[in-house]
Amino acid sequence: EQLFLELLSIRLGLMFPLIVSPTNSPLVTGKDICDLNKDDFGDVSVVLMNPPYVSGVKDSKTKKKVAARIYDISGTLSKTNVGQVGIEAPFLELVTNLVKDNTIISVVFPKQYLTAKGREAEAVRNYLLNDFGLNLIFIYPRKGIFEDVIKDTVVLIGSKNNPSDKVKVIKSEIPLAEINLTKFKQGLNNLKTNSSIHSLAYGVNIRELNANDLHQKVKDGWRNLTNVGENIDNWINSTLIPVSEKLSRVHNLKRGRIGNAGASDLLFINSNHKLWELVKDIIPKDWLYPALRLVKDINNVFVNSSTTDVRFLAPCEKAFQTGTKEYNILEKILDIYEKVKAESLAQTKQQKKIKTKEELRKILNRERKKITSAHTILIPRNVRRYARVFITTQSAYISTNVIEVTGGTIEQKWITFSWLLSIYSQLQLEVMSKEQEGARKTEIGSIEDLLLPKFENIDNKIVQKLINEAKTRIGFLDLCNPSTTTLDKLWAEVLSSLSSSKPEEILNQALFLLEEKVNERYPEYLASDDE
Repeated sequence: EQLFLELLSIRLGLMFPLIVSPTNSPLVTGKDICDLNKDDFGDVSVVLMNPPYVSGVKDSKTKKKVAARIYDISGTLSKTNVGQVGIEAPFLELVTNLVKDNTIISVVFPKQYLTAKGREAEAVRNYLLNDFGLNLIFIYPRKGIFEDVIKDTVVLIGSKNNPSDKVKVIKSEIPLAEINLTKFKQGLNNLKTNSSIHSLAYGVNIRELNANDLHQKVKDGWRNLTNVGENIDNWINSTLIPVSEKLSRVHNLKRGRIGNAGASDLLFINSNHKLWELVKDIIPKDWLYPALRLVKDINNVFVNSSTTDVRFLAPCEKAFQTGTKEYNILEKILDIYEKVKAESLAQTKQQKKIKTKEELRKILNRERKKITSAHTILIPRNVRRYARVFITTQSAYISTNVIEVTGGTIEQKWITFSWLLSIYSQLQLEVMSKEQEGARKTEIGSIEDLLLPKFENIDNKIVQKLINEAKTRIGFLDLCNPSTTTLDKLWAEVLSSLSSSKPEEILNQALFLLEEKVNERYPEYLASDDE
């Protein structure tokens, strides 16, 4: 550690040769943040920080330690240590508690906390506005900086316990290395006398948001940070909200149920080619069911035995009763599985315990009961380029990689399915989901408020057309090259009949906004890219 500190000191000297000297040099120390006290920050007026990005689930011990230190210093419980929040949030809170009021803090921070829904992100947004004193957000492309970091980041600047009435948002459309720093600095200086400036330098724009507006949107997320986000917000408010209801009021939402019990290569029995070749002639055909394991494995909107090659092993009840023929069949399958598993682990030299046959039987018996019924809509939790949405047309086993939409009549589910296939629904999913390395990460809490037109306001003839189009749909919308379909045009007619806008205006505006938003999330896609 000492060598690292000396190297850092030398680097600072080389970077600032006109300032740093033997008589004027920074003191570089390395300590556990939890071992620091307020006295250590007595002479500090500015803090620059890049906190650790660690999942709160993976390192709950460190998160508890940081939260406990916050309590020691402030006498109150941590305000950001909520649910599964990452360590970076309470880490920032601890630093904020250590420094004096009005200290300027500049921090590299995950962008998802600003836009995502959920109680973790909501708590962080409240903290940023009230305690951190947020006054500036800098948004930049990943290219050339933090490309290896899983979470998209922004720079936040605040003044402790000094909330601002306005929050500036600076967005760079070009890589940081290409910004003309001289022009950028001049733009910032001009901003002090002319707050109406919209461009600081080539490719760098600035806008100002009202802090009260951000307070009002703490629960739903700050989708209006960029012009694109604000335009989408305005479109949703004017076009959808007056005529729609929330998805969660019409249907039930839950995650797919297969994948958390272990032994996935046994459950999805033909996923391991070697195992499958050895057992495929032993397994009774009525023990095999269609399944969705990986979202990209199915290139059709319908999930059934014809559209997916993946099979789930669901032995019958007698297979779990000793002395039966079925029990002996399963015993033979498990013997082969254990042998294949042992050989595989031996080749990789992994120190991993193989589950016993008794454990495997319990997993199979438990998981076989988690079958998903026909007419269940499936929304993938991870989308990059193709807007996959599925509907089961026969009973199947579904992995945790999707969100299941159930409840309602069969007709209602087909109408909802047709809506989810449309550009209007995909536009909402783009702003409701988290962005991570160009991907769109969706959770139940993100999409409970997704809007869909009220069914009772849709003409019966249009309903039948929507359902017929959904039932004949095959492929998925290419989000990087979106185009409109008959479904989109039919839904434009529905929305037009409930407003004063023309169908073509609704269609074209939604398509334009979707293109802009996807380009913002995933600007440098490859033609071969997929989830």
